[in-house]
Amino acid sequence: MKILVAGDSITRGTVGASYTKVLQQRFPHWQINNIGRNGDTLLVITQRLLRTLSADNTYDFIVLQGGYNDILLPWFGLQNAWFRFAYRSQLKKGIIPITNPHHYEEHLRQTIKAISRLCNGKIILTTIGCINENLSFSLNYQREQYNHCVRNIARSEPVLLADCAKDFEAHLKSSRPRPYFIQDFVSVTFLDRLISALPGGPWLLSKKRKLQLTTDGVHLNHDGALLYSNAIRSTLLHTVATCRICTIPAP
Repeated sequence: MKILVAGDSITRGTVGASYTKVLQQRFPHWQINNIGRNGDTLLVITQRLLRTLSADNTYDFIVLQGGYNDILLPWFGLQNAWFRFAYRSQLKKGIIPITNPHHYEEHLRQTIKAISRLCNGKIILTTIGCINENLSFSLNYQREQYNHCVRNIARSEPVLLADCAKDFEAHLKSSRPRPYFIQDFVSVTFLDRLISALPGGPWLLSKKRKLQLTTDGVHLNHDGALLYSNAIRSTLLHTVATCRICTIPAP
């Protein structure tokens, strides 16, 4: 099975733990092409995805993950000087956030049509896990709006849904999450990436900050990566099994 996975740092997996590595370890016979890139918004993710499919359209599944930075970047613009500098730098690079949920949904729908014109592979959309493990944090309300858009699309378009957010919320609502959230610019842009590359690095970051599914309120630790990979894996395997049943001739 040939799978294309597009997204931001959650998909890239170099900050925190990688859900794509979990999938690859469980299914070594799958060919997974990870084109995730740190810091990208949905606009940039989808542009790169369409360029990739224009060069090679032989994928069985296309997993599209995005939206974190569409919510985070405007928040960066309201923080201290280093975060504001990062926000302006991203804008200068053309990494523009979609800040309106309606526009977010419309862009996703247009992208689905563009993918379908290029490739016959099945499209899997993912929801956004959490933005701060404390679900009452203000940015999580915006995350819920974006996730609502993704679920709407999955009900009305020929796409599949890996509802990662549902599993995140179930876990966090049953516990007492700590409201740690990207408190240090140097850590999130440099140090956390170095520590994440060490054996057990994501676990050490989570332990230090007393977090459960993330290393900083956003990026996944091993438990968070497992939830993400399980949601995607379940959607993949269910679809493959259904397709096989449909192709069995009636007796």
